[in-house]
Amino acid sequence: MRFSKPLAAASILSVTLLGGTALTGTAFADAAHPHPAAAAQHDDNQRPHPRKTAPATPSVEASLTPDTIGQGGSYTVSITTTNVDDGTDATVSGPDDQSSTIAVEGGAASTTLSLTRRTRPGTYTVSVDVDGVSATTTLTVTG
Repeated sequence: MRFSKPLAAASILSVTLLGGTALTGTAFADAAHPHPAAAAQHDDNQRPHPRKTAPATPSVEASLTPDTIGQGGSYTVSITTTNVDDGTDATVSGPDDQSSTIAVEGGAASTTLSLTRRTRPGTYTVSVDVDGVSATTTLTVTG
């Protein structure tokens, strides 16, 4: 009589398994109707992520008028830019520690600098920096 309870439990378990269900739920998967958690979720209202493009690289060019002057003379630095926002500062540096800061408007800017009479004759570099992008050109000073 001791074995009657375990045998009764075994017969119930075997009948349940033969019937197609386990004690914890459905034993057979229904391939036609997958479980919602297993199905891929797709929202028709979602749009694909747009590709991000790198910002256009800014460029700077500088020219001098005239590019040869005498001691104490003046020269104009003309700046042309691409992909630079209006209002961005352009810093011009020349001989004798001269500098000028001007704003780029419409892709261009210009400033006039004057040399002292003490500037020695020779070749000097005039540089322009716009938002970390630089350009240089050469100024010749005669005696």
